This record gives sequence, C-alpha cells and structure tokens, in this order.
Amino acid sequence: MADIFTALKPHFYLGQHDVCLNLAFAHLKSFPDDVRVWEFVGVIYSEQGQWLKAARAFEEASLIAPISDYSRVCLADVYGELGRHELTRSLLNRVASREDIDWRILRRVASGLDKYGFSRDALQQARRIIERLPDEGQAYYDAAYYAIRSGELFCTAVGLARKAVTLSPNNILFRVGLATILFSHGQPKDAYEPVRRFEQADYEVIECTCCLERLKSIMEAAGDLRQVQTITRRLQGLTSTGGHSHA
Repeated sequence: MADIFTALKPHFYLGQHDVCLNLAFAHLKSFPDDVRVWEFVGVIYSEQGQWLKAARAFEEASLIAPISDYSRVCLADVYGELGRHELTRSLLNRVASREDIDWRILRRVASGLDKYGFSRDALQQARRIIERLPDEGQAYYDAAYYAIRSGELFCTAVGLARKAVTLSPNNILFRVGLATILFSHGQPKDAYEPVRRFEQADYEVIECTCCLERLKSIMEAAGDLRQVQTITRRLQGLTSTGGHSHA
C-alpha cells in the first residue's frame, strides 16, 4: 500500500495528473478493492473537472468500504458540480453530523454548503467551528461571511466580524471585510474606523480590485484624500499586472 502512494505523490504534487491516473489504474488491476486508491482517482478527476468520472471513482470506493470524510466532502462537491445540489446538501450535513469531526473538514463542509446556495446551513457549521476554536479569528470571519450570505441580521454579521478583528487585529482582510459590511449598510463613519490607519504596505496585501474599489468609496466618504490616492495607485498597479476581482 505504501509503495503505490510513494510512487503517486511526487507526480501529484507536480501536477502530473495523467501519470497519476496511469499508475493508479495499473495498481487497481491487481488490487481492485483498494479503497484509498479509488478515492485518490476521484480526487484526481475532481482536480481535472471530470465530474462524472470523479463521481464514479468515489462511488466505486464507497461500495467497497466507507470512504474518508475528506472524500465524502469531495464527492459532495462533485454532485454539486453535476447540479445535484440537494444531494450535495444531504451528504455534507451527514458528514458534519459526527460530533468528533475534524474542524478542518467541518470548515470545508461549511464552504461547500455556501458554494451551492445553502448559506444558512454553512453558518450553522461555522458556529460549531467557533465552539471548537473560540480564539480563532478566521472562525468568526467565516461565520460573518455566511451570516451576510444567508440574510442574517446585520448586527449578527457585524458582531462576528468585529470579533474576528479583535482576535486578529493585524489581519488586513478581516478589517476590510468589517468595513465593507458597515459601509454597505449605510454606516460610512463606522466603516472608516477599522481601515483609517492603513498604509501603502497594507494595500499591497489586497489583490481584489472590487475590495479596493469599496475601500476607495469608504475613504472618499470620509474625505481621506491621501488614502484615496494610495488606493488609486494600487488599483492602477493591479490593472497593469492583470489583477483580479471577487463578486
């Protein structure tokens, strides 16, 4: 068993997926009940966006023995890509139902639920992560994001985002997120507070042009022309290098 993964992993990390598949299927000819290799094939096909083949590989593995939580989350994502969203929701919530589930898997569950339109379910799982990691800023920030996406009360999202900033005060993106929430709900003065001390180096961390445009609006509303000029230069730099935007 160890030998096949010793052979597979270097090719996987180099992105040589076709080599991985050839090696995996050669192994499966001799060991057709190797669940871990079937799961690995499913992951490879998922990486390639070959959703039907990925589903078949994961399903083949599950017929032999219970597959790992990681593979079940991957399979749920495959079903989502195939348009089977309710099946995705059901599978992800079943994965999350275990009390001893690893929080990293739980975070992937929440992300998958949100991705396919189940943001309220995602928020529920994010709150479970907070229970596990009460001092982790990222847990609160994720919950704030899902709260906004699921139509929760504005005060709920703001409270979660503020907690994230309190726990991780040097995280620039958390501050941008909090400012964006406040600004989008008609509170420009409050929105300015978490970002008013930003310097040029802080803006270098931000690669999303939409985020920068929002920040520029916040600074304009506050009359902070120095910051507006800094953001404008950053936007120009991103545009010249093909910067990206988020919805």
